[in-house]
Amino acid sequence: MLYVDGFKNLKVGKILWKVIFIKLLVIFALLKVFIYDKNLSQVGDFEQKSAFVLDNLTQSSIKP
Repeated sequence: MLYVDGFKNLKVGKILWKVIFIKLLVIFALLKVFIYDKNLSQVGDFEQKSAFVLDNLTQSSIKP
């Protein structure tokens, strides 16, 4: 009951938890839009996906 009473009486803490939650949502939304590659979902079956990933991981980052 100590924890329940403590969380019921929070004022600043509730606002801070809301801010943290909103920041996490924004971060994950930005990661999904800008970081995650959508090309893998367009590849066919499992074997084609694994070949696609292997080719992208092993290709040289320096192109002549």
